[in-house]
Amino acid sequence: MKTLFHYTGYSIKIVLLSIICITILSFASSENPEWIIYDSGNSDLPHNYVRAIAIDNDGIKWIGTGGGGFVRFDGTDWTVYDTGNSDLPHDYVLRNAITIDEDDIKWVGTWEGGLARFDDTDWTVYNPVNSDLPHIRVDAITIDQDNIKWIGTSGGLARFDDTDWTVYNPGNSDLPNNSVRAVAIDEDGIKWIGTWGGGLASFDGADWTVYDTGNSDLSHDRVSAVAVDKDNKKWIGTWGGGLASFDGADWTVYDTGNSDLPHNRSIAITIDEDNIKWIGTWDGLVRLDGTNWTVYDTGNSDLPHNQVNAITIDDNNNKWISTNGGLGVYNEGEIVSVDQLNTDIPESFILRQNYPNPFNPSTTIQFSIPERISGEIVVYNLLGQKVDLLFDGKFEPGTHEITFNASNLSSGFYIYRLRAGEYQKSKKMIYLK
Repeated sequence: MKTLFHYTGYSIKIVLLSIICITILSFASSENPEWIIYDSGNSDLPHNYVRAIAIDNDGIKWIGTGGGGFVRFDGTDWTVYDTGNSDLPHDYVLRNAITIDEDDIKWVGTWEGGLARFDDTDWTVYNPVNSDLPHIRVDAITIDQDNIKWIGTSGGLARFDDTDWTVYNPGNSDLPNNSVRAVAIDEDGIKWIGTWGGGLASFDGADWTVYDTGNSDLSHDRVSAVAVDKDNKKWIGTWGGGLASFDGADWTVYDTGNSDLPHNRSIAITIDEDNIKWIGTWDGLVRLDGTNWTVYDTGNSDLPHNQVNAITIDDNNNKWISTNGGLGVYNEGEIVSVDQLNTDIPESFILRQNYPNPFNPSTTIQFSIPERISGEIVVYNLLGQKVDLLFDGKFEPGTHEITFNASNLSSGFYIYRLRAGEYQKSKKMIYLK
């Protein structure tokens, strides 16, 4: 099979240099960039201190700010709800405190206003005066498979089934501390509760187990984030002890001394569909695939601020990143339209940037195909020689991923090309041993 690079001598060098330059320029000015930043200067986001974000069933983003209220963003229009124009009880929304239930109702926890319920029309506010909510500061909200809300407050943990409240605190249970900052629920329905000074607690509805620095390898008793991965392993972010994982028997602790974690304050954890961990720290965003660490900060990326407060992932694998400097949207393979998130069949051909990049020795290439069509994906070196044929056949409509393993190749730049019918697109990638 002939390739596009059928030249000899000096002319091949000129052609290849032109291709590389065009590829680099295309990458820099892509119609589908890897980053989009929203802040109070370039959008209607009311405050750059973005604390939390959730995505509803229609792909609409709901954003909590630290002083600017609660915001709805549909990809085009912004709607701001604050104490001046709505019944939102406080303009400061806390980090783990936006959740959307199975009826698409938004639950919002605030600094000093209690808990708000919003059905897109009406607000209901719960506080210690009008309900059994134990405290006006609501730090965390998680919803279980029965649509029951588990609410972390500065006065303990509350269970709310939309009618009745049950409150757990150190006086009536084995909850080790009143300040509950994070709640996650595993595949067995067990609640994992991060407290501010009492460590981590698990609760199965009857029995409590407490893990702290005195009886376990938990690295710090102030727990700021808890997440459960696809293997039912718990990931715990702490305020000063780094990141810990716990499989029910063994602990692994990652900190700035034994890993590439950039800061020991790990305050947000999200797990994507590929079981990759996305960690927000006080010094950047971290991608951990189980072996490799990739750190994004203001020096090497468009991340708007190094303090990352929350990460949420949409149906197109775009990461929505809440920071102290605005809202960032990131996708390793170029951002897929932020205003059309529920489309199963792509509207156009897209070849995305490989990730990770640079890589060693494997990387993933993602691409979108809008129709059934013949094509191929080929990898070339900088001499225009084909080094791997990743696919040659009939593409089905949809978004696909393919893996390139360069373990038998030399370090350096490579070019991968997607051809599908008349569509052709090339991108560069870097292999670093």
